[in-house]
Amino acid sequence: MKEFIFKYKYLIFAAIVIIHFAFKFYKCGEAGLWFDECFSVQLAQKPVSEIIRISMQDDPNPPLYGVLAHYWMKAFGDSEAGLRSLSVLASALAAGILFLLCLNFFNWQTSIFASLMYFTSNELYYYGLEGRTYALIILFVISSYYLFLSIIKRPTFLKAILFAIANACIFYSHFLACFVIIGEVVLFPFLAFQGGSISLVNENISFNIKARAKTLVYIMLSTLVFTVFVWPWKDRTIFLLLEGGKAMWLAKPTYAEFKQCTYEFFNSKELYQVHIFSAILFVVLLCVKRFREEEFSWRMFLFAVVVGPGLMYFNYFAASFTPIFLKRYILYSFLGFIFIYSYLFSMLKFPFWIKLVLFAVLSGFSFSKLVYPREAYYEYHKAVPFLKATQKNGGTLIINDMQDVFSYYYDKEIFRIPMYHLKHAELRKHDVYTPFNQTWPQEEDFSMYHDIYYTRTFWGYYDPAENIPKQLAQKYTWVGDGPDFKGIKISHYTNPNYKAKEK
Repeated sequence: MKEFIFKYKYLIFAAIVIIHFAFKFYKCGEAGLWFDECFSVQLAQKPVSEIIRISMQDDPNPPLYGVLAHYWMKAFGDSEAGLRSLSVLASALAAGILFLLCLNFFNWQTSIFASLMYFTSNELYYYGLEGRTYALIILFVISSYYLFLSIIKRPTFLKAILFAIANACIFYSHFLACFVIIGEVVLFPFLAFQGGSISLVNENISFNIKARAKTLVYIMLSTLVFTVFVWPWKDRTIFLLLEGGKAMWLAKPTYAEFKQCTYEFFNSKELYQVHIFSAILFVVLLCVKRFREEEFSWRMFLFAVVVGPGLMYFNYFAASFTPIFLKRYILYSFLGFIFIYSYLFSMLKFPFWIKLVLFAVLSGFSFSKLVYPREAYYEYHKAVPFLKATQKNGGTLIINDMQDVFSYYYDKEIFRIPMYHLKHAELRKHDVYTPFNQTWPQEEDFSMYHDIYYTRTFWGYYDPAENIPKQLAQKYTWVGDGPDFKGIKISHYTNPNYKAKEK
């Protein structure tokens, strides 16, 4: 098995990429877009110069995803599948590079177990289809780790340049993903230095540290190239560090939210507990040499711990000062958990086939928790056709609080209108009203319509007491609630004065 995997590792890499792409691309356009994905479509439709300007002045997110999506959508369109296929490809490539990383720097068994964990992760599958930057982050992070370990093992000029590019891509994909670079800085002395000693010579302390000078030189070169790449964004970065936290909509995370995040990383609370408790047991067993394979490396185990729970806890700690803790922001830390568990499992001194069967059973339970195909946040792709059908005979008004997603499915030409108020005016021509505030029931006159469909998605946030439906019920006759579409509530009213006005 070992010889086969090493001999055909690039064919296996290609097979993993193809399998992941096929599995994720199939039905990737079945779930409707949600708000952030619509924002991605709108942003990607703009000229590249405008995408960069928006990122530099208005949007706290860096511009790389928007620029890549701009060219991608030019080639493959702005449908759900067209948008998400970029993320699908990134996720598939990341799976292949994960296999090579584990094979080259851990061992061949780890490459098998890690590939199974990656494939059965619901979160990696979900965000591997999200029309946002998160799948690209996973790709760039796993590429960065691969090149980081490659430079330490056998440094070359090309690896140093590619390492700088990978980290620059992380920087320009999402600023919070730069925790990965901090983790690499922390790990470097532990992985690169080959040993050392401290001695007292003539009442002076003498340090003798052994490290490959070539490794240090190429890491310094990579750091210099990375600095050149990100230098144009230095002022924006400083501004966001000082002021960005004030604009964050998140709240300081609770420990309950932290635990829930870890549970979801492992597909459920029960599977999390199985993985964690068994990992602790493995560590205890590996402390006894007769249960441990001879090639076990505490350094690689340290690498996995730092890039996994280490970065996750660091982000959680930093969120105490500025609200930045969110599952999708730290999804890359799950890679470390994959390294930890797969490596510990592979290092147990038991026959491989026994370990493979046990791991396959565990992976089967994880796979059973995977939601396939991808679930939607809300089902505007189903609700809008229903609402449009109510307008066939005229005299029907639709009121909706999510202008972008609604217009994407109602009329793509209206969706492409850049300004909110212009889009509002165009939708109004089609008997669709998108409110600007919460006082519109008293300010607007809809007496020229016989039927009114009040549809809302954010109503739970902006109107938790449902005051607006109560106000509408005072002016119009409530007929009932519409069909049950996920994330959308529809209330149907009729105008009792409509016929009188017609006369």
